[in-house]
Amino acid sequence: MKFKEYLESRNACQGAIDWVSDKTLAEAWQTCDRPEWMLWLYERNNPDKMTCVKIAVYAARLVLPIWQEKYPDDKCTQQAIEAAEKWIENPSEKNWVEAWVARAAAAEAAADAGARAAWAAAADAADAARAAAAAAPDLPAEAGINKTIADYIRQLIPTIEIVGE
Repeated sequence: MKFKEYLESRNACQGAIDWVSDKTLAEAWQTCDRPEWMLWLYERNNPDKMTCVKIAVYAARLVLPIWQEKYPDDKCTQQAIEAAEKWIENPSEKNWVEAWVARAAAAEAAADAGARAAWAAAADAADAARAAAAAAPDLPAEAGINKTIADYIRQLIPTIEIVGE
């Protein structure tokens, strides 16, 4: 099965299907600069929670200065990122609960879609990473955030295989 056919069979967005065209999975993975597309694929193929949270935290850290400039009084977002980083360093149940509590506080304080990137750092598995990356297109193009996140994803996940194919 061609990669494009796989995407069509999984109801991927039309933009991704059109972009893939006749690329192989490996070609698409190595050239894609849309982290939300990469994470959509990754989450359907046995994602690792730690990897997903690392990606989410990385994306959230990238957009945090933009968020803080817009909402200087919001401390919950940074606290959620720090709690997720604490869990990454020590993935204990206690730290996971603290990350969830911090995430909930930041989510409550979030005023718009851009906030998803910041508070998603402490959310669960692939949904967290995908939410963080999905918010990146809303940011200024000159920031180069999409490509930066995509490159980081490739650093953590150099290649990808489709499970069950």
